[in-house]
Amino acid sequence: MDGSSNINFFQSVRVGREGSTFARSIRALGFLFDCWAKYDGNRDSSYEEIESGALRVIAFTKFSRHFSNVWNNLFKEDIENFRRVIENGTAEDLKNIITFPSPWTEVSGPHGRQPGIYESGQGPPIYQIEILFKLQQLGQMQFFQIEPPKDSPSNPAHYKTIIKRGMEQPDEELFLVIFTEKEKKKFKRLGAYYQTP
Repeated sequence: MDGSSNINFFQSVRVGREGSTFARSIRALGFLFDCWAKYDGNRDSSYEEIESGALRVIAFTKFSRHFSNVWNNLFKEDIENFRRVIENGTAEDLKNIITFPSPWTEVSGPHGRQPGIYESGQGPPIYQIEILFKLQQLGQMQFFQIEPPKDSPSNPAHYKTIIKRGMEQPDEELFLVIFTEKEKKKFKRLGAYYQTP
């Protein structure tokens, strides 16, 4: 199979599943950010941590972009298994595949490349941090606590915005229950990676 058909299939998996894919992606990002924030040792200064378990928006978008890139690569590696299971697999087979790509597109922003979306494929991009902040304002998202600066309270993309954990994660298995066994293993491995100095 050539690379272009993999790209077309990759894009078609997103269509019609955006809500589910965004919800899973945000939940996974919340899990990984929680893993990162729990680390209580000394970190390399390149993490740009401003206080224990908190990042400014630029560092947070780098963190999120890294997760999106890694996840998309893992999904692409698993495309053939995904196709096989979708076409004629069993419920047992479903446990052993990655079922969704990252829904985020890398878009240009005021602080460089960052995750975002183009609404209806046109117009200016909507940055991931803006979407997460809107969900926070609506009371629909507990995974992050986004704090824009006092002099710009409605601008989550402001370079002084701080992102913290929104809540302590409950039992890991309970939190990851919506994911396949393979996805859980990958998230746990990534979580362990993010807990290193």
